[in-house]
Amino acid sequence: MKILVLGRQHIAKSEDIIQGLQDLGHNVEYLLFPSLQYPREYYNTHKGEIARPIYKSKISYYWRHYNNIRDILKSSKFDKDYDYILAIDWFEANIALSLRKYYPNTKIIYYAYDYYFYNSIFSSRYWINKIEQSAFMRADIVWAVNQQIIEEHKSRNYNRNQVNVVPLGIKSKNIPDYNQNPRQFLFMGNFKEGHNLRLLVNTFSNLPSDYHLHLIGQGNIYNEIENLIQDLGVKNITLYGFKTEQEVINIILQNQIGYGIALYENTQEIACVDPGKIKDYLALDLPVITTNNHNMSKNIQDYNLGIILDNVNSELDKQIINLDENDIESIKPNIQYYIQNHSYNIVLDKALSKP
Repeated sequence: MKILVLGRQHIAKSEDIIQGLQDLGHNVEYLLFPSLQYPREYYNTHKGEIARPIYKSKISYYWRHYNNIRDILKSSKFDKDYDYILAIDWFEANIALSLRKYYPNTKIIYYAYDYYFYNSIFSSRYWINKIEQSAFMRADIVWAVNQQIIEEHKSRNYNRNQVNVVPLGIKSKNIPDYNQNPRQFLFMGNFKEGHNLRLLVNTFSNLPSDYHLHLIGQGNIYNEIENLIQDLGVKNITLYGFKTEQEVINIILQNQIGYGIALYENTQEIACVDPGKIKDYLALDLPVITTNNHNMSKNIQDYNLGIILDNVNSELDKQIINLDENDIESIKPNIQYYIQNHSYNIVLDKALSKP
């Protein structure tokens, strides 16, 4: 099967999805462009990097990438005879749909990996929702990372056939064995509202010095979190910024990190995602400390993959201190079992086998 993947660099597991399709033996071409969170001056393709100037604003980001991607796809670097175009997110799906006449025999798959709720016409996200809903209805096939995304569209009278739940898979990073320290914690991901980052910083500022939090990632509140750490004079938090996969692995091994931490606030949005951060932790062989308000909570409980905190706003520091140090060893075999049964090979093969 010949597949073109359109996505963003380091967003929605685009790179892992490409690898998963290749592992299944499919002929995969791809075009990944820079995300708002991780700006870069190049596009990744199956034929190497393509240099492009960085955007200067959010509006120019979408307009420039829309035109750049259309131009690149119409170039000789890309074929026109794909079985599928897999567009990861609403923006990519609309670009693919705008080029449908160039791919008359190709089915376009829109992979919806989140959904946002904005009712005010003065919000940019309101108009993004309208564009997203157009992709949801016009694509040949829709994959949604969870059932809630489908239900949200149905509640707004966006009903269609050929829509399937396709959760994000997990790609094991094959971490070497090491002695995990239950007082070393990792947060990795997008620095944005809804992830309780301020709470984490304030909590660790009150913990003993041998409890250490490692923060990896970028995002629109990165500078605020950096300033908060400095203002509080916190010594047991290390802020790294964006790191490559191998750099993350090195940080984990050097610091003997014991837990991945993902404390989500109660927002409408968290109900419509399949938390990639949690699957990243599991892929890194890390037990997860998280909240009970998202799509992965039940699996973490059922498979014993980590620890669910019922109320993170009540004495979080004491809850962390009271963690059982024996939990890590009992959880690790469960993580390996879960990964084997939820790999990208299994998830994608099942999705592509559906009509």
